Amino acid sequence: MIDLPFQWPPHPKGDGGRAPGGWAANGMTNTELGDWVEEVVAEHFGCQSLLGSVRQGPFDVICGERVFEIKACTVEATEFKMKPRKEEVARKIRAARKARKIACSMIAVVDGRTVHVYWREGIGAFRLNDQWHYAGAVKVRRAR
Repeated sequence: MIDLPFQWPPHPKGDGGRAPGGWAANGMTNTELGDWVEEVVAEHFGCQSLLGSVRQGPFDVICGERVFEIKACTVEATEFKMKPRKEEVARKIRAARKARKIACSMIAVVDGRTVHVYWREGIGAFRLNDQWHYAGAVKVRRAR
């Protein structure tokens, strides 16, 4: 996975006033946004999707010896973070160990047609900060 000098993504624009309901602020469902970001990461960052025809797996993509859980966010979010449940964390750590891979987290911040990608080793509840690795940004077509 690429490791460039850290650059902050655009500042989150959200105010926390939206009611949850499975929709991202850009009009896509959270599932559509996540699937699209996984495709972008696989296509532009040298990774391979691990989902195939299966919707749920322990990890989303693999890049060499690292397996990644990806959290897709839009700039309309209030903050850029991932917060998996305790059981999910334990399951992912076991799966990575069994496969002899390094379990990692990735946050992809979507700003219009630009996707900013950040990663770190480990699985857990994390907020994006300058301790993450910056993989870069790519301009893409909108999803499907």
